[in-house]
Amino acid sequence: MRTLWSFFQNMKNYRPVTFICLCIIFCMLILTSKVFGDDFTLTPSISLEQNFKDNILLNSSIGEKVNDAITTVSPSIQMHEQTDRLVLDVSGGLSRFLYRDYPVFDATDKSASSNLSYRLSQISDLSLSADYRDNSQPDQDIARTGLILGPSENIFSQYNFTWDQYLSEKTSWQMNLSRNEETYNNPKYIDNNTNSVNLTLSRNIEDLLENSSISIQGGFQRVVFSRSIEDNADTSSLFLGMQKNITQTISTQFSLGLQSSVSTFDTSFVPFLHERDNGMVGQFLIKEIGEYGESSLNISRNIGVNNESSGLLNRTSVVINVNRRFTEELSANLSCYFFLNKASKSEFSTTNFNEQTFCLNPSLIYKFNDSWQATAMYEYVLIRDIQNPTVIRGSTTSISISYSFKLME
Repeated sequence: MRTLWSFFQNMKNYRPVTFICLCIIFCMLILTSKVFGDDFTLTPSISLEQNFKDNILLNSSIGEKVNDAITTVSPSIQMHEQTDRLVLDVSGGLSRFLYRDYPVFDATDKSASSNLSYRLSQISDLSLSADYRDNSQPDQDIARTGLILGPSENIFSQYNFTWDQYLSEKTSWQMNLSRNEETYNNPKYIDNNTNSVNLTLSRNIEDLLENSSISIQGGFQRVVFSRSIEDNADTSSLFLGMQKNITQTISTQFSLGLQSSVSTFDTSFVPFLHERDNGMVGQFLIKEIGEYGESSLNISRNIGVNNESSGLLNRTSVVINVNRRFTEELSANLSCYFFLNKASKSEFSTTNFNEQTFCLNPSLIYKFNDSWQATAMYEYVLIRDIQNPTVIRGSTTSISISYSFKLME
């Protein structure tokens, strides 16, 4: 345990590309034994997208709003390898943004990811994952945090290690170690890294309640901010959860817990210890997977990172996703989400923060064949900063076409 934790603590010394290469090497070593079956595919793809944005910087003042047409070219490649015990997915790509009227904002974003799952035995599984994103768009993080970044390059890296183990036919436990790193080229935002460890014990309770299981989870998280060596926030949590399959197509998950956070900040060269903050956190998810698509409702309250100041914030979110397939070629998606991010100087932040975000995102997808696909999308964003107060509105209309083919299989 100590060795694994030290690995994640020092993950900043490892580049995501290096980690992905290690996953490939590990996979190749196993495959050379030729003990298991083999399913290998290599799929290059390229997409061309035309966006029309009425507020490319997501500014609040009408006089400061800038609209433009943005052309995006995105080549990428995906590799999939599967055996009886191992599944490996590796992908990477570039996105070149070309602004018609404001070429000063032209940028090239990069992304890479790797997911490796390996079955040690019939009762034990291991998984490793790494994600890397070098982003430049102001709306890049809204769907994940409800926050905008403005004109700032953001490099986000995430690493995860998970070990699942069955103790009996009805009881299992899981250990998860993770590390997130965020860096910005804009001094307005605070670089941070997050290390966390979570242990979960699950039990099937079909004897008491059909198609149901319960779980208990304990976790610890430390966020370190770059403003000072003394800027950090520790959070401990304890959850009770339940999962139930209501029908063959509808399932629910529910969890409720307590969290306790303590933040330490270096103010005027004097370490300042905030009082402990306690609160309720939880999640409710209901999901339907049918013959013609799927839909879900996710309501959660948790602790997030405030990248505009050293500290954490309370994040409440409501996310609705609907996907429907009308024919073999035509399908539609609808995403709607609401975020409430709130923090107080009396809790675990160096500033007061109160911001609401609403986003509506419908899209229509037409698949011509296995290689060609066209997508039409509209997105509306409304952000209300109650603390200042200000209101930000922005909309995007886009049309894209993509092409992919299997180079090897």
